[in-house]
Amino acid sequence: MISSFLESEQVRLHQLEDAIRSSGRVAPAKCWLTESNETKNSKTYTYVRLVTEKENGKITSPSLGRPGSSRHREWQAAIARREALTEIALQATMLRELVQRQENKQGLIDKALQLDSIESSTRQQRSKGDVCNRDTTPDL
Repeated sequence: MISSFLESEQVRLHQLEDAIRSSGRVAPAKCWLTESNETKNSKTYTYVRLVTEKENGKITSPSLGRPGSSRHREWQAAIARREALTEIALQATMLRELVQRQENKQGLIDKALQLDSIESSTRQQRSKGDVCNRDTTPDL
């Protein structure tokens, strides 16, 4: 028996994942943003670069323009989506493991509840028997 709370959390995580994916581009793995400074004519300019490691091990770093540019903001959002999806995947994995554990250990819980109910019914029978014995036992 799976907890209804765990089931609703699984649904919530799935909905979050769908919402994030539908909100825009998701950055691939092994890419990040970095700032670089360039000096031209005695002035220093700051640029944002998108550093990406390709499958063959080569690294590319095209400029995205100045900090706050539209391309910079787009890649910031894409990287944030990737990080959020990674976290959701981690939480979903932990939740699946918890659901599996709950299913596997349900027998232990059922057994404990069954033993408790047997013990409480035995106690009730004993207490009824004690009352009957006291009523029929003569006073000395």
